[in-house]
Amino acid sequence: MEFYRWQARSRPSWRIDVQSTLEVGDVVLVHTHAGGTVLAADPDRPEAAPMASAVEWLAAYRFAEDLIVEIQVLQVRDRTAEHPR
Repeated sequence: MEFYRWQARSRPSWRIDVQSTLEVGDVVLVHTHAGGTVLAADPDRPEAAPMASAVEWLAAYRFAEDLIVEIQVLQVRDRTAEHPR
């Protein structure tokens, strides 16, 4: 939960746009774009802040009894250069 609190504090202007979803059995694949201003650097990746950032990712969410029980990020791509803010 701390990760999500930190994300909300460090990226308050971020918007997430789900591009598409595909349900296959108990797994839902989600293709997403996100972007906005980063106010604080990631602890393992120091950088000047604030700065614009944009990413795209594909993730698989596995469900059991209507709960997410596993998340697997399959691909992440930095799109900042394509979408300067």
